[in-house]
Amino acid sequence: MLISFVSFFTLNLSAQDFGVKGGMSFAYMEGEDTEFLNSDANYFNPGFAVGGFAQFGKSNMRFTAEVLYLQKGIDYDYSGSFLNQQINTNMRRILNYIESNAMGSFYITEKSSINGGVYLGYLASETIISTIDGFSNTSDVEFNPEDRRVDYGANVGVTLYLTDALQLDARYGHGLLGVDTSENAKVFNRTIQFTCGLKL
Repeated sequence: MLISFVSFFTLNLSAQDFGVKGGMSFAYMEGEDTEFLNSDANYFNPGFAVGGFAQFGKSNMRFTAEVLYLQKGIDYDYSGSFLNQQINTNMRRILNYIESNAMGSFYITEKSSINGGVYLGYLASETIISTIDGFSNTSDVEFNPEDRRVDYGANVGVTLYLTDALQLDARYGHGLLGVDTSENAKVFNRTIQFTCGLKL
C-alpha cells in the first residue's frame, strides 16, 4: 500500500488532471455456504468513499489512477429460537479498505466516459454491529495473522463531466478474492459507488 501511495502522488506530478472525490458506497456480499446468504433478508450496507485521483491523456482513451478509503461489508437479518423464544437479529459487518484503482476511461462524448479497470485493496479495520431484539452492540474485530487482509477485483462504471472541474461517477466493484480464508465460506465483496469528483 505504501508503494500505491508513493506511485499515486508521484504520478500526480505529471498528470494532466488530478483532484479529490467523495461519496457513498452500497456494499453486499455473494458466495456459497454462508449463514447470511441463507438468512431472512440481505441488504445493501451503506458506507462512504473518499480519496484522490489523477488522470492522464487527452485523447478519447485516458488512464485514471486512484487511492480511496472505501467502506464495504454486508447488512443482513436472521431469526432463530432460544429457550422456545423467537429472536430477531440484525448484523452489520463493516469492512474499511484502503484501495488503489487503475482505470481506463473511454470518452464516448466530451462530457461522458465509460470506465473499466482493476483494484487492489487492504483491509485496515473491521467493525461488527449486532442488534438483537432492539439492543445493539458494536465491536471492533481483532485480526489474526491468518486473516485475509487483501482484496482485489474489477471495476466498471460511467462518468459525467458536468464542468471542467466537476464530475459525477457511478461504479460497480466485483471482488475476485474471497473475504474469508475458510474453504467452506467463499464470500466475495460487491460494491456500488456514487461519488462526486473535483479537479484541482
